[in-house]
Amino acid sequence: MSGSAQEKPVIDSLSGLESESTPVSSSPDSALEAVPHSSVSSPRELELLADGYAERAYSFWAYFRSHLGFVLAMAAMMAVVVGILAVTGSNASVIVLVTVCEALFACIVLAAGFLRDRKFYQQLDLFCNSPENARYLSSILDEPRTLEGSIAYRGLAVQGKAASDELAARSRDMKEYRDYIELWVHETKTPIASAQLALSNLHGPEINEVRGDLDRIESRVEQALYYARSATLSEDFSIEELNLAALARKACRQRSRMLIGAGVSLDFAIADALEVLADAKWTDFIIGQALENSAKYGAKTIRFEGAVRDAGTKGGCIELIISDDGDGIPAADVPRVFDRGFTESKGRAHHKATGMGLYLAAVACERMGLGLCISSEEGVGTTITLTFPLDRTRMDLAGA
Repeated sequence: MSGSAQEKPVIDSLSGLESESTPVSSSPDSALEAVPHSSVSSPRELELLADGYAERAYSFWAYFRSHLGFVLAMAAMMAVVVGILAVTGSNASVIVLVTVCEALFACIVLAAGFLRDRKFYQQLDLFCNSPENARYLSSILDEPRTLEGSIAYRGLAVQGKAASDELAARSRDMKEYRDYIELWVHETKTPIASAQLALSNLHGPEINEVRGDLDRIESRVEQALYYARSATLSEDFSIEELNLAALARKACRQRSRMLIGAGVSLDFAIADALEVLADAKWTDFIIGQALENSAKYGAKTIRFEGAVRDAGTKGGCIELIISDDGDGIPAADVPRVFDRGFTESKGRAHHKATGMGLYLAAVACERMGLGLCISSEEGVGTTITLTFPLDRTRMDLAGA
Protein backbone atom coordinates (compact mmCIF):
# COMPACT_ATOMS: atom_id res chain seq x y z
CA MET A 1 0.00 0.00 0.00
CA SER A 2 1.29 3.46 -0.79
CA GLY A 3 2.38 5.96 1.82
CA SER A 4 -0.85 7.88 1.49
CA ALA A 5 -2.93 4.97 2.62
CA GLN A 6 -4.63 5.35 5.95
CA GLU A 7 -5.04 2.53 8.42
CA LYS A 8 -7.11 2.19 11.55
CA PRO A 9 -6.99 -0.74 13.97
CA VAL A 10 -9.98 -1.07 16.23
CA ILE A 11 -9.58 -3.91 18.64
CA ASP A 12 -6.49 -6.07 18.59
CA SER A 13 -6.08 -8.20 21.65
CA LEU A 14 -2.68 -9.38 20.46
CA SER A 15 0.43 -7.27 20.35
CA GLY A 16 2.33 -6.89 17.13
CA LEU A 17 -0.50 -7.87 14.78
CA GLU A 18 -0.88 -4.51 13.06
CA SER A 19 0.40 -3.96 9.56
CA GLU A 20 3.82 -2.57 8.80
CA SER A 21 2.59 0.99 8.62
CA THR A 22 2.06 2.77 11.92
CA PRO A 23 -1.66 2.58 12.73
CA VAL A 24 -3.77 5.23 14.34
CA SER A 25 -5.03 3.72 17.59
CA SER A 26 -8.62 4.34 18.51
CA SER A 27 -11.58 2.79 20.26
CA PRO A 28 -14.67 2.11 18.17
CA ASP A 29 -16.82 4.18 20.47
CA SER A 30 -16.91 5.74 23.87
CA ALA A 31 -19.42 3.06 24.81
CA LEU A 32 -16.61 0.52 24.70
CA GLU A 33 -14.40 2.71 26.86
CA ALA A 34 -17.15 2.69 29.48
CA VAL A 35 -16.78 -1.06 29.89
CA PRO A 36 -14.83 -1.59 33.17
CA HIS A 37 -11.95 -3.71 31.90
CA SER A 38 -10.37 -3.70 35.39
CA SER A 39 -13.51 -4.99 37.08
CA VAL A 40 -13.53 -8.50 38.48
CA SER A 41 -16.08 -11.22 38.05
CA SER A 42 -16.31 -12.58 41.58
CA PRO A 43 -15.84 -11.60 45.23
CA ARG A 44 -12.93 -14.06 45.52
CA GLU A 45 -11.04 -12.35 42.69
CA LEU A 46 -11.67 -9.01 44.35
CA GLU A 47 -10.34 -10.28 47.66
CA LEU A 48 -7.14 -11.52 46.03
CA LEU A 49 -6.76 -8.23 44.20
CA ALA A 50 -7.22 -6.33 47.44
CA ASP A 51 -4.46 -8.26 49.19
CA GLY A 52 -1.95 -7.24 46.51
CA TYR A 53 -3.12 -3.70 45.85
CA ALA A 54 -3.47 -2.60 49.46
CA GLU A 55 0.12 -3.53 50.32
CA ARG A 56 0.96 -0.23 48.65
CA ALA A 57 -2.12 1.73 49.67
CA TYR A 58 -2.26 0.90 53.41
CA SER A 59 1.16 0.73 55.05
CA PHE A 60 2.21 1.01 58.69
CA TRP A 61 3.86 4.32 57.90
CA ALA A 62 0.56 5.68 56.59
CA TYR A 63 -1.20 4.38 59.72
CA PHE A 64 1.49 5.94 61.93
CA ARG A 65 1.05 9.34 60.31
CA SER A 66 -2.73 9.15 60.72
CA HIS A 67 -2.23 8.49 64.46
CA LEU A 68 0.44 11.10 64.98
CA GLY A 69 -1.71 12.78 67.65
CA PHE A 70 -1.68 9.60 69.73
CA VAL A 71 2.10 9.29 69.33
CA LEU A 72 2.66 12.89 70.42
CA ALA A 73 0.34 12.41 73.40
CA MET A 74 2.27 9.30 74.47
CA ALA A 75 5.55 11.15 74.07
CA ALA A 76 4.25 14.01 76.20
CA MET A 77 3.06 11.57 78.87
CA MET A 78 6.45 9.86 78.88
CA ALA A 79 8.15 13.20 79.32
CA VAL A 80 5.86 14.07 82.25
CA VAL A 81 6.47 10.69 83.93
CA VAL A 82 10.23 10.97 83.45
CA GLY A 83 10.12 14.49 84.89
CA ILE A 84 8.17 13.34 87.94
CA LEU A 85 10.55 10.44 88.52
CA ALA A 86 13.54 12.72 88.20
CA VAL A 87 12.10 15.29 90.65
CA THR A 88 11.29 12.59 93.20
CA GLY A 89 14.89 11.37 93.03
CA SER A 90 14.27 8.03 91.37
CA ASN A 91 17.20 5.95 90.23
CA ALA A 92 18.32 6.47 86.63
CA SER A 93 17.86 2.78 85.83
CA VAL A 94 14.26 2.96 87.05
CA ILE A 95 13.62 6.00 84.86
CA VAL A 96 15.06 4.17 81.82
CA LEU A 97 13.01 1.05 82.56
CA VAL A 98 9.77 3.03 82.90
CA THR A 99 10.53 4.93 79.69
CA VAL A 100 11.19 1.71 77.76
CA CYS A 101 7.99 0.12 79.09
CA GLU A 102 5.93 3.15 78.09
CA ALA A 103 7.48 3.20 74.60
CA LEU A 104 6.90 -0.54 74.21
CA PHE A 105 3.28 -0.15 75.33
CA ALA A 106 2.73 2.64 72.78
CA CYS A 107 4.24 0.50 69.99
CA ILE A 108 2.05 -2.48 70.95
CA VAL A 109 -1.09 -0.32 70.91
CA LEU A 110 -0.16 1.11 67.50
CA ALA A 111 0.69 -2.32 66.03
CA ALA A 112 -2.48 -3.92 67.41
CA GLY A 113 -4.63 -1.15 65.95
CA PHE A 114 -2.88 -1.41 62.59
CA LEU A 115 -3.28 -5.18 62.36
CA ARG A 116 -6.90 -5.01 63.53
CA ASP A 117 -7.98 -2.51 60.88
CA ARG A 118 -5.52 -3.44 58.14
CA LYS A 119 -7.68 -5.78 56.02
CA PHE A 120 -10.80 -3.62 56.27
CA TYR A 121 -9.12 -0.42 55.16
CA GLN A 122 -7.09 -2.18 52.49
CA GLN A 123 -10.24 -3.48 50.84
CA LEU A 124 -12.09 -0.23 51.45
CA ASP A 125 -9.32 1.64 49.67
CA LEU A 126 -9.61 -0.79 46.75
CA PHE A 127 -13.32 -0.02 46.47
CA CYS A 128 -12.51 3.69 46.31
CA ASN A 129 -10.33 2.99 43.27
CA SER A 130 -12.75 0.48 41.71
CA PRO A 131 -16.31 1.73 42.33
CA GLU A 132 -17.79 -0.67 39.77
CA ASN A 133 -17.15 -3.45 42.32
CA ALA A 134 -19.15 -1.74 45.08
CA ARG A 135 -21.85 -4.40 44.89
CA TYR A 136 -19.40 -6.93 46.35
CA LEU A 137 -18.67 -4.86 49.45
CA SER A 138 -20.99 -6.55 51.95
CA SER A 139 -19.86 -10.04 50.88
CA ILE A 140 -16.15 -9.20 51.13
CA LEU A 141 -15.73 -6.94 54.16
CA ASP A 142 -16.24 -7.93 57.78
CA GLU A 143 -17.77 -5.18 59.87
CA PRO A 144 -14.93 -3.59 61.88
CA ARG A 145 -15.05 -3.29 65.67
CA THR A 146 -14.15 0.39 65.75
CA LEU A 147 -16.97 2.95 65.93
CA GLU A 148 -15.87 4.98 62.91
CA GLY A 149 -15.19 1.84 60.87
CA SER A 150 -18.59 0.37 61.73
CA ILE A 151 -20.37 3.56 60.67
CA ALA A 152 -18.43 3.64 57.38
CA TYR A 153 -19.17 -0.03 56.78
CA ARG A 154 -22.93 0.34 57.24
CA GLY A 155 -23.05 3.39 54.99
CA LEU A 156 -21.06 1.69 52.25
CA ALA A 157 -23.10 -1.51 52.55
CA VAL A 158 -26.26 0.50 51.85
CA GLN A 159 -24.59 2.08 48.80
CA GLY A 160 -23.38 -1.31 47.60
CA LYS A 161 -26.85 -2.82 47.85
CA ALA A 162 -28.30 0.15 45.97
CA ALA A 163 -25.69 -0.30 43.22
CA SER A 164 -26.43 -4.03 43.01
CA ASP A 165 -30.18 -3.41 42.82
CA GLU A 166 -29.70 -0.80 40.10
CA LEU A 167 -27.50 -3.16 38.10
CA ALA A 168 -30.08 -5.93 38.41
CA ALA A 169 -32.85 -3.57 37.28
CA ARG A 170 -30.81 -2.47 34.27
CA SER A 171 -30.11 -6.08 33.38
CA ARG A 172 -33.83 -6.87 33.50
CA ASP A 173 -34.64 -3.84 31.36
CA MET A 174 -31.96 -4.82 28.86
CA LYS A 175 -33.27 -8.38 28.67
CA GLU A 176 -36.83 -7.13 28.11
CA TYR A 177 -35.59 -4.77 25.39
CA ARG A 178 -33.65 -7.54 23.70
CA ASP A 179 -36.60 -9.95 23.89
CA TYR A 180 -38.86 -7.32 22.34
CA ILE A 181 -36.42 -6.56 19.51
CA GLU A 182 -35.95 -10.26 18.77
CA LEU A 183 -39.72 -10.76 18.65
CA TRP A 184 -40.10 -7.69 16.43
CA VAL A 185 -37.37 -8.92 14.09
CA HIS A 186 -38.91 -12.36 13.69
CA GLU A 187 -42.36 -10.88 13.16
CA THR A 188 -40.96 -8.47 10.56
CA LYS A 189 -39.00 -11.13 8.69
CA THR A 190 -42.13 -13.19 8.11
CA PRO A 191 -43.78 -10.74 5.66
CA ILE A 192 -40.38 -10.09 4.06
CA ALA A 193 -39.99 -13.82 3.38
CA SER A 194 -43.55 -13.96 2.04
CA ALA A 195 -42.87 -11.06 -0.32
CA GLN A 196 -39.64 -12.69 -1.54
CA LEU A 197 -41.51 -15.94 -2.16
CA ALA A 198 -44.21 -14.11 -4.11
CA LEU A 199 -41.53 -12.51 -6.30
CA SER A 200 -39.58 -15.72 -6.88
CA ASN A 201 -41.50 -16.62 -10.05
CA LEU A 202 -41.55 -13.09 -11.45
CA HIS A 203 -38.85 -11.58 -13.63
CA GLY A 204 -37.90 -8.22 -15.03
CA PRO A 205 -35.86 -5.13 -14.14
CA GLU A 206 -38.53 -3.71 -11.85
CA ILE A 207 -38.91 -7.03 -10.03
CA ASN A 208 -35.15 -7.21 -9.51
CA GLU A 209 -35.23 -3.72 -8.06
CA VAL A 210 -37.97 -4.74 -5.63
CA ARG A 211 -35.97 -7.82 -4.64
CA GLY A 212 -32.99 -5.58 -3.94
CA ASP A 213 -35.14 -3.31 -1.77
CA LEU A 214 -36.39 -6.33 0.19
CA ASP A 215 -32.83 -7.52 0.70
CA ARG A 216 -31.85 -4.11 2.05
CA ILE A 217 -34.83 -4.08 4.40
CA GLU A 218 -33.91 -7.54 5.64
CA SER A 219 -30.31 -6.43 6.18
CA ARG A 220 -31.43 -3.46 8.29
CA VAL A 221 -33.76 -5.68 10.31
CA GLU A 222 -30.89 -8.10 10.97
CA GLN A 223 -28.71 -5.16 11.98
CA ALA A 224 -31.33 -4.09 14.54
CA LEU A 225 -31.30 -7.61 15.97
CA TYR A 226 -27.52 -7.68 16.30
CA TYR A 227 -27.54 -4.22 17.86
CA ALA A 228 -29.94 -5.44 20.55
CA ARG A 229 -27.78 -8.50 21.14
CA SER A 230 -24.54 -6.51 21.35
CA ALA A 231 -25.39 -5.17 24.82
CA THR A 232 -25.30 -8.72 26.22
CA LEU A 233 -22.94 -10.20 23.67
CA SER A 234 -20.96 -12.20 26.23
CA GLU A 235 -24.13 -14.27 26.79
CA ASP A 236 -24.89 -14.58 23.08
CA PHE A 237 -21.78 -16.12 21.57
CA SER A 238 -20.09 -19.48 21.76
CA ILE A 239 -16.49 -19.95 20.68
CA GLU A 240 -16.03 -23.06 18.55
CA GLU A 241 -13.67 -24.38 15.88
CA LEU A 242 -14.81 -23.29 12.42
CA ASN A 243 -13.48 -23.67 8.90
CA LEU A 244 -12.43 -20.23 7.68
CA ALA A 245 -13.01 -20.87 3.98
CA ALA A 246 -16.48 -22.27 4.67
CA LEU A 247 -17.31 -19.22 6.80
CA ALA A 248 -16.34 -16.81 4.04
CA ARG A 249 -18.16 -18.74 1.30
CA LYS A 250 -21.33 -19.04 3.38
CA ALA A 251 -21.36 -15.29 4.05
CA CYS A 252 -21.04 -14.67 0.30
CA ARG A 253 -23.80 -17.15 -0.60
CA GLN A 254 -26.21 -15.52 1.82
CA ARG A 255 -25.59 -12.17 0.14
CA SER A 256 -25.27 -13.48 -3.41
CA ARG A 257 -28.20 -11.47 -4.79
CA MET A 258 -26.70 -8.24 -3.50
CA LEU A 259 -23.25 -9.10 -4.88
CA ILE A 260 -24.62 -10.14 -8.28
CA GLY A 261 -26.75 -7.02 -8.46
CA ALA A 262 -23.69 -4.88 -7.78
CA GLY A 263 -21.66 -6.76 -10.39
CA VAL A 264 -19.11 -8.01 -7.87
CA SER A 265 -16.84 -10.97 -8.59
CA LEU A 266 -15.21 -12.99 -5.81
CA ASP A 267 -11.69 -14.32 -5.51
CA PHE A 268 -10.88 -16.86 -2.77
CA ALA A 269 -7.34 -17.59 -1.63
CA ILE A 270 -8.03 -19.37 1.66
CA ALA A 271 -6.58 -22.79 2.37
CA ASP A 272 -9.28 -25.34 3.09
CA ALA A 273 -7.39 -26.56 6.16
CA LEU A 274 -7.51 -23.25 8.05
CA GLU A 275 -9.57 -23.55 11.23
CA VAL A 276 -10.36 -20.59 13.50
CA LEU A 277 -11.88 -20.18 16.95
CA ALA A 278 -14.92 -17.92 16.77
CA ASP A 279 -18.69 -17.65 17.00
CA ALA A 280 -20.33 -18.58 13.70
CA LYS A 281 -23.26 -16.12 13.79
CA TRP A 282 -21.25 -13.08 14.77
CA THR A 283 -18.38 -13.88 12.43
CA ASP A 284 -20.86 -14.18 9.57
CA PHE A 285 -22.27 -10.78 10.55
CA ILE A 286 -18.79 -9.19 10.59
CA ILE A 287 -17.85 -10.62 7.18
CA GLY A 288 -21.26 -9.57 5.87
CA GLN A 289 -20.66 -5.95 6.89
CA ALA A 290 -17.40 -5.96 4.94
CA LEU A 291 -19.17 -7.39 1.87
CA GLU A 292 -22.04 -4.91 2.04
CA ASN A 293 -19.69 -1.95 2.31
CA SER A 294 -17.57 -3.17 -0.59
CA ALA A 295 -20.62 -3.66 -2.83
CA LYS A 296 -22.13 -0.37 -1.73
CA TYR A 297 -19.06 1.67 -2.63
CA GLY A 298 -18.23 0.53 -6.13
CA ALA A 299 -16.15 -2.63 -5.71
CA LYS A 300 -16.05 -4.97 -8.71
CA THR A 301 -13.74 -7.56 -7.15
CA ILE A 302 -13.57 -8.75 -3.54
CA ARG A 303 -10.64 -10.96 -2.59
CA PHE A 304 -10.48 -13.23 0.46
CA GLU A 305 -7.09 -14.33 1.80
CA GLY A 306 -6.13 -16.42 4.82
CA ALA A 307 -2.76 -16.15 6.53
CA VAL A 308 -1.20 -17.80 9.59
CA ARG A 309 0.98 -15.53 11.73
CA ASP A 310 3.47 -16.62 14.42
CA ALA A 311 2.17 -20.20 14.65
CA GLY A 312 3.36 -22.04 17.74
CA THR A 313 3.80 -18.87 19.79
CA LYS A 314 1.61 -17.23 22.40
CA GLY A 315 0.71 -14.50 19.91
CA GLY A 316 -0.12 -16.89 17.08
CA CYS A 317 -3.14 -16.03 14.98
CA ILE A 318 -4.95 -16.51 11.69
CA GLU A 319 -5.85 -13.47 9.61
CA LEU A 320 -8.78 -13.17 7.23
CA ILE A 321 -7.97 -10.38 4.79
CA ILE A 322 -10.88 -8.98 2.78
CA SER A 323 -9.78 -6.50 0.11
CA ASP A 324 -11.68 -4.75 -2.66
CA ASP A 325 -11.04 -2.38 -5.56
CA GLY A 326 -13.85 0.02 -4.69
CA ASP A 327 -13.91 3.77 -4.25
CA GLY A 328 -11.90 3.68 -1.04
CA ILE A 329 -12.41 5.85 2.01
CA PRO A 330 -11.30 9.49 2.27
CA ALA A 331 -8.25 9.84 4.51
CA ALA A 332 -10.10 12.14 6.90
CA ASP A 333 -12.81 9.52 7.45
CA VAL A 334 -10.64 6.45 8.07
CA PRO A 335 -10.02 7.07 11.81
CA ARG A 336 -13.77 7.27 12.45
CA VAL A 337 -15.25 4.44 10.40
CA PHE A 338 -15.85 2.28 13.48
CA ASP A 339 -17.53 5.04 15.49
CA ARG A 340 -21.19 4.53 16.26
CA GLY A 341 -23.45 6.32 13.79
CA PHE A 342 -20.57 7.63 11.66
CA THR A 343 -21.13 7.64 7.90
CA GLU A 344 -18.33 8.66 5.60
CA SER A 345 -18.87 11.40 3.03
CA LYS A 346 -19.99 9.07 0.19
CA GLY A 347 -22.56 7.40 2.44
CA ARG A 348 -23.98 10.74 3.53
CA ALA A 349 -24.18 11.97 -0.04
CA HIS A 350 -26.26 8.98 -1.17
CA HIS A 351 -28.12 8.34 2.11
CA LYS A 352 -27.01 4.70 1.93
CA ALA A 353 -25.34 4.22 5.29
CA THR A 354 -26.56 4.03 8.88
CA GLY A 355 -23.11 4.07 10.45
CA MET A 356 -23.97 1.06 12.62
CA GLY A 357 -22.66 -1.96 10.71
CA LEU A 358 -18.93 -1.50 11.23
CA TYR A 359 -19.53 -0.19 14.75
CA LEU A 360 -21.31 -3.43 15.67
CA ALA A 361 -18.55 -5.43 13.99
CA ALA A 362 -16.00 -3.63 16.16
CA VAL A 363 -18.02 -4.25 19.32
CA ALA A 364 -18.35 -7.95 18.48
CA CYS A 365 -14.61 -8.29 17.86
CA GLU A 366 -13.78 -6.57 21.12
CA ARG A 367 -16.08 -8.84 23.13
CA MET A 368 -14.88 -12.03 21.40
CA GLY A 369 -11.20 -11.14 21.68
CA LEU A 370 -10.68 -10.82 17.93
CA GLY A 371 -8.61 -8.22 16.11
CA LEU A 372 -10.15 -5.89 13.54
CA CYS A 373 -8.48 -3.19 11.47
CA ILE A 374 -9.11 -1.35 8.24
CA SER A 375 -6.82 0.30 5.72
CA SER A 376 -7.97 2.26 2.71
CA GLU A 377 -6.78 4.55 -0.05
CA GLU A 378 -9.28 6.68 -1.89
CA GLY A 379 -9.61 5.62 -5.51
CA VAL A 380 -7.68 2.38 -4.92
CA GLY A 381 -9.70 0.25 -2.52
CA THR A 382 -10.18 -0.92 1.04
CA THR A 383 -8.79 -3.81 3.07
CA ILE A 384 -10.33 -5.17 6.26
CA THR A 385 -8.29 -7.60 8.35
CA LEU A 386 -10.00 -9.86 10.87
CA THR A 387 -7.62 -11.56 13.31
CA PHE A 388 -8.42 -14.83 15.09
CA PRO A 389 -6.07 -15.75 17.98
CA LEU A 390 -4.95 -19.37 18.02
CA ASP A 391 -5.16 -19.60 21.82
CA ARG A 392 -7.49 -22.55 22.43
CA THR A 393 -8.15 -21.54 26.05
CA ARG A 394 -10.61 -19.01 24.63
CA MET A 395 -13.01 -21.91 24.06
CA ASP A 396 -12.98 -22.65 27.80
CA LEU A 397 -13.36 -18.99 28.73
CA ALA A 398 -16.43 -18.74 26.51
CA GLY A 399 -17.97 -21.81 28.04
CA ALA A 400 -17.68 -23.77 24.81
